[in-house]
Amino acid sequence: MNALNDLADKNYEIDRNLLLNLAKSNQLTAHSISRLATLGQVVENEGQNWPGSIGWVIAKYKNSRGFKELAVGTKKFYVQYMNEVHALGPDLPISAFTTPMLQDFVDTFDGVKGADRKLKTILNLLFKTAIKWEVMDNNPAQFLETTQGSRRQVVWEPAEIDAWYHAAQFGDRAFATTTAFCLLQYTAQRPIDVLKMPVSHFAPTTNMIRVRQQKTGAFLEIPLHRDAVERIAEAVKLAKEAGCTTIVQHEGRPVPYTTFLNNFRRATAKDMAHLQPRDLRRTAAVRMSEAGATTTQISAVAGWSIEQTSKILEHYVPRTTEMARGAIAAWEKSV
Repeated sequence: MNALNDLADKNYEIDRNLLLNLAKSNQLTAHSISRLATLGQVVENEGQNWPGSIGWVIAKYKNSRGFKELAVGTKKFYVQYMNEVHALGPDLPISAFTTPMLQDFVDTFDGVKGADRKLKTILNLLFKTAIKWEVMDNNPAQFLETTQGSRRQVVWEPAEIDAWYHAAQFGDRAFATTTAFCLLQYTAQRPIDVLKMPVSHFAPTTNMIRVRQQKTGAFLEIPLHRDAVERIAEAVKLAKEAGCTTIVQHEGRPVPYTTFLNNFRRATAKDMAHLQPRDLRRTAAVRMSEAGATTTQISAVAGWSIEQTSKILEHYVPRTTEMARGAIAAWEKSV
């Protein structure tokens, strides 16, 4: 390996067959690949992106419908980590990469919190794209090992929700901010989806609201919680009068996520700074479970798969005091 690195440093010509042979025998690390890529002799260049190369696959993914439909913020971090992969050598054939090589590459980011997991996500997307376009038939990134981030386990308490509403009613864009919070609290959806929810998704005659299923992307109508009906009906009425197509709006315009987040934080007391809008989705799932809802019922509301819902409840529901009280109460009634 030292000799190979010396060759790369001296810009000696390394042909493509040598690269592929080293890759197949797991003797080439991602570090060496990045150095060899500068030689320009690794693969034949045909235009800007050689078919089947890293640069070509990244370009194919960026042109895909899946990438184009991502939120702006998600695209930004995807591009950031695709650039890290691109830097390995845009003309290198993606099929030359093996799991050990990718593991070596990912492990170089272990000092950056969460970076290795994000890289694994991006690598999986790129290899799936390569498989789709038939430049390879396996995904060497699927078995990568990453550090396990601590699961977020925050659930809002009823008193905290009441305190937040009280503080938020006096803030800037108060009605829009509290409307978004109300939707988060009672529909168990993601913040970005709540802020984009059209007025047409609420049916005032039936008090049903349309939400998106995370696994399939399909829409499903669910009953809106009775405590949210009046607020959402009012929000829809005001939005229509202002000529806005989204339920959450301010002066006739949709509210961007960054604006909502800033207003949310301003309304959050210092002793509640650990709470986040996304925690309301988990909170809704826990509250439904405490009320006796089944995993299947909860997944229908939140849009998670049944498997994902089970994992969430496994981590959070058994740790709540209310669930323990309910278990003992049910036990006592049965005796």
